[in-house]
This record gives sequence, C-alpha cells and structure tokens, in this order.
Amino acid sequence: MDTSYKSIYRDRLINERRKLNNVVRSLQSENILSKDQDSTELSSYANHPSDQGAEMFEMEKNLALEENEKVIMDKIDNSLQAMNDGTYGVCKICGKPISKERLETIPYADCCIDCQREFNSSHNGEKRPVEENYIDYTFGYDRNEQSAEYGMKECYADVAMPNYMPMEDEYDNYSDEDNEGFVEPIERISNEQYKNQLP
Repeated sequence: MDTSYKSIYRDRLINERRKLNNVVRSLQSENILSKDQDSTELSSYANHPSDQGAEMFEMEKNLALEENEKVIMDKIDNSLQAMNDGTYGVCKICGKPISKERLETIPYADCCIDCQREFNSSHNGEKRPVEENYIDYTFGYDRNEQSAEYGMKECYADVAMPNYMPMEDEYDNYSDEDNEGFVEPIERISNEQYKNQLP
C-alpha cells in the first residue's frame, strides 16, 4: 500500500479512536450518574415498576453501546498494529488486498468484502441466545401458516372452555348449585334430622 494512503488511514484511525474514547467516557459517566442516583434512593418501593424498567433498559443500552465501542477500538488498535507490521490493507483470511473503497468506508476492516460476507453468512446464528432454540413462536404466529392442525382458533377454544359461564336463563337453578354455608356435601346434612329422632 502507498505510504500516502497509509498516513491518511492512520490519521482517520487515530481520529476515530479518539471519538470512540470520548463516547465510552460519556457512557461510563452516565452509568456512574445513574448509579449515584440509585444509591440516594432510600427505597425503590415508591417508584413505579415501569420507571424502574425504563431505567434498567437505559443502563443496559449504555452498557451494550459501551461494549460495542470497545470492540471497534480494539479493531482500530489491531489496524494500527498491522500498519506497523506492514500487513494493513491485506485480508486476514484470503491474503488478498482489501479494496480502497472498503478501507475508506471502514478503515479498521481486516477482511475483504467477499470474506466478510462469507463469514457473516456462516456465523449468522452464533450470537443468538440459546433459549431461542427452545422457545416456541408466539400465540399469534404459527411456524407453518398452512398448518390447520392446531392454530390460533383452536388454542383460544382450549383456553376459553374452562372459563365458560352459563347464560342468564340458566341461572334459574342457581340456588341448587350454590354451596353456601358448607364446604363438603356431607356438611349439608343438618342437625334438625337428628333432633327429630330424639324422644
């Protein structure tokens, strides 16, 4: 690679690293501020659960962004080291030169576009959570839309059946079904029957 291009890319990498470092510092300070605010709370009882959920989401989002920025900073460090070693701009998989267009777009790229596409397609599902292999699709969506075996309507019918309530005209004999005053059927027997038998 031409030394003039190397100096341009080196400057871009250093500037990008400086920006990312500032972003990481600001994200870390936001997390520290939120932790300080949490520590001043005497109790979380007064807070609504949705407020706590929103705060937790923001903290997790900041941590994920911070981790992403650190990964890119590591890639930039590796690219700067590759410049010192003389291997910058060479694909680490196939050994072919990385196109200038790709390096202008992503100066810390370490693979050519073809190898990167192949890598992405082969490693697409690796970062998904393991539990997704075991969790079924939601109520409103079937894996096989053509399947009529057990769909949304059948599921609703199964769920609604135990909650069946009789219609108003079926309430005429409601007092016979009412178990008011006793728990078990044997408790329905009154003492009056026995009192009448006594002499």
